[in-house]
Amino acid sequence: MTNPAYQLTFSRYLLEWDQMDRSKLNKAQKFFLDRSNSRREAYAYKTSFDNEQHEIADQFYGPRTKRMNDIWANISKLEATYLTGIVIGERSLADFDKFVAEWKRGGGDEFTAAVNQWYAGQKKR
Repeated sequence: MTNPAYQLTFSRYLLEWDQMDRSKLNKAQKFFLDRSNSRREAYAYKTSFDNEQHEIADQFYGPRTKRMNDIWANISKLEATYLTGIVIGERSLADFDKFVAEWKRGGGDEFTAAVNQWYAGQKKR
């Protein structure tokens, strides 16, 4: 999972690079700017977290199982697509319920249960 502070910093860099003269950017900067959703995601993330009081640190630091990796690959894409779309106005807030239903079908509850099981084991230590 991406550290929210890192993602926020990276998003701010992307938005800064986007305003620069393209001829002054290095290959890495151009690469990240040329990804299909990078500007939109950076803007959405920055807009969502400008207050910085909304950041929630990820407390899960245990190893993921193969199944968890498979689930995460799907639900993280789903999350980015829906939530970014809602923040920037390409989707309505009513689509959040669709997101939740797809997230659950995609294994979100299973992933959450695995993390909660890990967390319960950590509390016993």
